[in-house]
Amino acid sequence: MNIQPKEYSELWRDPCNWRLYIFYVCREDPRLMVPKRLRVTGLTLNFAHPKAILLFLGLLAVVLVPITIVNAIDLSTLPWVPTVTITLSVLAALALTWWASKLRIK
Repeated sequence: MNIQPKEYSELWRDPCNWRLYIFYVCREDPRLMVPKRLRVTGLTLNFAHPKAILLFLGLLAVVLVPITIVNAIDLSTLPWVPTVTITLSVLAALALTWWASKLRIK
């Protein structure tokens, strides 16, 4: 499917493509990430894109897996470990979303 930028905008503006005002779900739009409804607030996933769920689960794993490991091996008794773990997890998630926003995935 060959869609022009004007058509992207029309799809994005259509309220039927937004769920609960924050989830963009449009099978006709080939973009993985699109601007949020309030454009100054960044990007959101097009949850109809086949790779969106993988990216979402990857982000979730980047944040939750290290925290789970720290709790499982009981390193949380050291006062700095939870803070460092959460900080690094969030930074990794931000890096992953930044990288994904630069991709031109069709």
